[in-house]
Amino acid sequence: MSGIPGLKFDVDPRFVMDDFRPSYLQLDPRTIKERVSAGLHELEDCCACPRDCHVNRMAGETRVCHTGRHARVASAFPHFGEEDCLRGWRGSGTIFFSMCNLRCVFCQNWDISQQASGHERSAGEIADIMLDLQSMGCHNINFVTPEHVVPQVIEAIEDAIRRGLTLPIVYNTSAYDSIDSLRLLGGLIDIYMPDFKFWHRESARRLAKAKDYPERAREAILEMHRQVGAASIRQRRPCAPRCACTPPRYARPARGNSGDLQLACRTCLAGHLCEHHGSIPAGVSGGSAGQKGRATLLGHRSPAPKHRA
Repeated sequence: MSGIPGLKFDVDPRFVMDDFRPSYLQLDPRTIKERVSAGLHELEDCCACPRDCHVNRMAGETRVCHTGRHARVASAFPHFGEEDCLRGWRGSGTIFFSMCNLRCVFCQNWDISQQASGHERSAGEIADIMLDLQSMGCHNINFVTPEHVVPQVIEAIEDAIRRGLTLPIVYNTSAYDSIDSLRLLGGLIDIYMPDFKFWHRESARRLAKAKDYPERAREAILEMHRQVGAASIRQRRPCAPRCACTPPRYARPARGNSGDLQLACRTCLAGHLCEHHGSIPAGVSGGSAGQKGRATLLGHRSPAPKHRA
């Protein structure tokens, strides 16, 4: 077989990738515009993330994330420190947002997650960055720490699509996400990549100042899985799992929580060993009809070099 017209030679099908069409290209442009409006409405009485600050960010008011009407971009560049399946040979088009909604004491990027690093960018300016990364040959657009700026991200995606964006989009998150915000992202995101951090409320309170993190993260991962299904190397798509579900010390589930563990691990590659907790049953179903080819990626990041702006 051959994927190149006019050439005939045998190729192992495991190394042949089907033509990929980002999910957002299948959405009606009017639907995306409606998502933009709904997202901006969230900002008027902010419930964009589980903090539910209820301040009017459209008027410049801020609270936990210290982010108002416009998202603050710390840096954007072709990133070669991501997983192999994302970085490829031309890099993942990574856009780092400042001012995370968590307060993790172990954050390796605290200088951007807790400080006003970079500059505020309008939707059009973020769309410019996305298109620049595409022109540089990046394999995808990778939004890092977008939980508190989902409305602004949707606004930028809509602008970039109208101007010719054709790359798949990665949502690279702590998993402390609002269900309503994730639903607005449905059909716009091709790969979800949440880091699940804590199983226990006390650990989440002490280490990230978010005692409801375990519940909110599990709900969020379920929604991600509902939208895009489980990762699978057999789908021949630009994705693969980060199958190290949680930090071994703080995130082990309590006795009797194996169902919750399996629930979270369904977003890993079904049938493989979960690094800290043993095997997870195979045979996990994919996403809803029509969602094949996208994937949810779950895991805890191993230490990596700090990003450079």
